[in-house]
Amino acid sequence: MRRTPCFKAILFLSILCAVKFSSGQSTAGDQYANRIILLPFQNLSGVSDAKLVIMSAIREKLRKAGFNPVSDSLLSPALRKYRLRDTSQLSAAESDSLSKNLDTPWIVLGSIDYYSDQENFEVGLSFRLFDSRTHRIVWADSRCSSRDDHIKILGIRAVESLTQLIDLEIESAITSLVQRRQAMGGFTDYQNTQNSNQPVVFLIPFGNVTESAVTSKIFDHYLLSALVRHGYNVIEPGIVNHELYLKQLLLKGEIDQQTLIELGQKFSAGYCMTGLLSRYGSVYNPDMGNIPDLEVETRMLVAVSARICWAQKIERSGSDGRKIFQIGQIHTYGALFNATLDEMLDSLPTKTIAEKSETTGN
Repeated sequence: MRRTPCFKAILFLSILCAVKFSSGQSTAGDQYANRIILLPFQNLSGVSDAKLVIMSAIREKLRKAGFNPVSDSLLSPALRKYRLRDTSQLSAAESDSLSKNLDTPWIVLGSIDYYSDQENFEVGLSFRLFDSRTHRIVWADSRCSSRDDHIKILGIRAVESLTQLIDLEIESAITSLVQRRQAMGGFTDYQNTQNSNQPVVFLIPFGNVTESAVTSKIFDHYLLSALVRHGYNVIEPGIVNHELYLKQLLLKGEIDQQTLIELGQKFSAGYCMTGLLSRYGSVYNPDMGNIPDLEVETRMLVAVSARICWAQKIERSGSDGRKIFQIGQIHTYGALFNATLDEMLDSLPTKTIAEKSETTGN
């Protein structure tokens, strides 16, 4: 059968469209799964140069791990368009607008909590991945260490420079992000990011009676990461804070019953957590140097009743786990936050049927 030029042209176009559609579907899916908005981190370290160093390293490590951060040439105009000056948190409307503009629901927020280039150099970072479709945190990680935290037996140092320490902490965080993505079977499926068996909790900023004004902010970041690590669905704090702003409320460490119930209903959350950071400082020991020391009070409330279902007060020092030489000693506040919060949250009672009924109102 003789094929006319017209037939050949139609056949060629059909094959071309089919190939393009097929590859386009795959590419779009991959891009949707890996395309993320990396917002500038909040710098709480007090070191102005830290932000440029840290953000550049995070972007590079994300690319190496297979993610596709939105370029600055696209991100900067979007931030200006929606007047987003504070990128440490997002309201629901801000996250929706940003996601639509940049074509991905995945937003990475975070903070530089600690940064020091002194002899015992140190870095502390907090990350969280936020799904703009659900307004919940999909993944979070807070980590902090210093040179002395990486000293092995006989005083051998495993980390020799601040740059090496920064790379180590960022790589560890992004490795946990990759593991989270793999555990969920990827981030392309909306349903994959939801787990109805996980209790939903929102945070009210902790009260702070210590001498450090930013300490409670840092502690809130570490608490958020610990809750996610322990299996809770956490509402993005920026969305909670925006609702409090609309109500003309500035809450620290406490919440009234009416507001608690209203926020619980709005976020479909069963629980609220808040508390007080009552001590934060260091104790000098001639043999161990300056040891971080803290005291914190935490409580969890049932949203529909304002009943306190769990509370704990705990005091911890970086020397509590020391065994021999400096093994087991904690040298940084961030690492002490993590150890303390894991210990506290391990004591949370398992959610009972009675509690489940109470949180849903059934």
